[in-house]
Amino acid sequence: SSRIRLLQQQWLSDKGHLPDGYQITTHMWRKTFARYMVRVTAGLLPALSHHFKHISVAFTEVAYCQPDPQAHKIISDARVAEAGELILGIISATTPIEGPVASDLRELACELGKGLGNLTADQKRDTVANSIRSRNIQIHHSGFGICVFRGDGARCHNLAENPQLLVMRVAPVYARRTADICKSCRNFGIDRSHRACWKERRQEFKQRRSACTNS
Repeated sequence: SSRIRLLQQQWLSDKGHLPDGYQITTHMWRKTFARYMVRVTAGLLPALSHHFKHISVAFTEVAYCQPDPQAHKIISDARVAEAGELILGIISATTPIEGPVASDLRELACELGKGLGNLTADQKRDTVANSIRSRNIQIHHSGFGICVFRGDGARCHNLAENPQLLVMRVAPVYARRTADICKSCRNFGIDRSHRACWKERRQEFKQRRSACTNS
């Protein structure tokens, strides 16, 4: 452990990422590892919390996984781009959307679509992205759907044993994101990319019903 720590410190010093005299510890790499894994997929947050033996997922999220400002901007820009593509798809009728959040997204798409006029594709994308950024619209993906996160109606927060205050709700509670919880949430929606998941779920329920009927 000591040898690894010394080599890491030497490498950081050689690359100019470590101030003179600054000592690193192996414990510091826990946060580096956590932030890297969350950037791979935010759904790993519960597993990280278990790995670090934290008393709650919330502690892991706040203390270990808050990215630096530059990384936060990268993640934010990616979410804006994803939301923009979704809204443009609804405007052009190429991305059907269903679920509790669908009517809100269609209403937003109708509002934004009126101002696009004869703009080029890039101009439309920039205009929609700027509007989404100003409205702080965030989309969080999962295998079974999307979450257009709004704290006041988030079932994952409202069903928690000790729900956070509304002003502190900045993202879904990843540990509680399941199809059963999310499907009735006002933030939830699905598009074509989630069709396979719901077909599989439907088949599973049909098999269960058949088993009950035959028993």
